[in-house]
Amino acid sequence: MKRDRRLEGFVGIAQLRSDLELRRFSAFSQHVNAARAEMGAIECDLQRIYQSDAAFTIAEAKLANALSRERLAALARVTEALEQIRPGYEEARLKALVEIGRVEVLRRISSVSR
Repeated sequence: MKRDRRLEGFVGIAQLRSDLELRRFSAFSQHVNAARAEMGAIECDLQRIYQSDAAFTIAEAKLANALSRERLAALARVTEALEQIRPGYEEARLKALVEIGRVEVLRRISSVSR
């Protein structure tokens, strides 16, 4: 009886830890998804800049190059930010998986011992 209550306490603590790690991972995931969406939007912008059936004039070519240079710089910034986030994202993902696994194991042990 006392062992069952202790085990249930461990399950509760493990669930709290799991919830915290999932929230942390969720925050990282939102940042990663936002960066990926921004990268996709920039890539679409770059495609639109050069997508034309008509020939460019020199002025249009200069404008297209200036616009693409700005968008490529933005893409580089977002890519760099994503690379800085990635280690924390992977760490949070792995910790969340470990904590979820811990909860599952404790729940199974708890159900077997009843």
